Amino acid sequence: AVVSTQSADRPVSDEDEGSDHAEEERDLVEEEEDDSEGEAEMLAERLRAAEQERIDAQKQRFIEEQKELEELEAHIRKEEQKIEQERIEREKTAKEEKERLEREKAAEKEQKRIEREKAAKEHQERIDREKAAIKDNQERIEREKADKEEQERIEREKAAKEHQERIEREKAAIREQQERIEREKADKEE
Repeated sequence: AVVSTQSADRPVSDEDEGSDHAEEERDLVEEEEDDSEGEAEMLAERLRAAEQERIDAQKQRFIEEQKELEELEAHIRKEEQKIEQERIEREKTAKEEKERLEREKAAEKEQKRIEREKAAKEHQERIDREKAAIKDNQERIEREKADKEEQERIEREKAAKEHQERIEREKAAIREQQERIEREKADKEE
């Protein structure tokens, strides 16, 4: 609520009223000095009534000012609550934004880790394939070498056997020739 300003119609201050009443009291006392006791009592009653009216007016002003003060305080509290609520909302929004950024950062970090692991796995698989290819090639070379050595051994054995058979044939031919010479010699001697 907005505090109302003093208007020109606002009653005069307590001091002004007090001065006016004091002046009225003096005037009344001077004018009725010689009056009877009843008139003095009537005057006192009028004075008491005027004083009571002044007190009542002062109380009413106090009540109105108190009400305006309470309305102002309520307005201030409302504004403070509004400001505090806005601050809470800003902090909440900032917190949510921070959490969102952290989630995105964590997700990006996780994605990079997955990609690194995938690349490392693919690299390892390529190395394993290359190793397997080298191993297969080595085994093929070894098999070919073994086959060649086996073939050469077979050929050597075959050549040795053929050589032995040729020697045996030559020996047999020499023996036959020797036997023929011996027979011819025996026949000649006879």
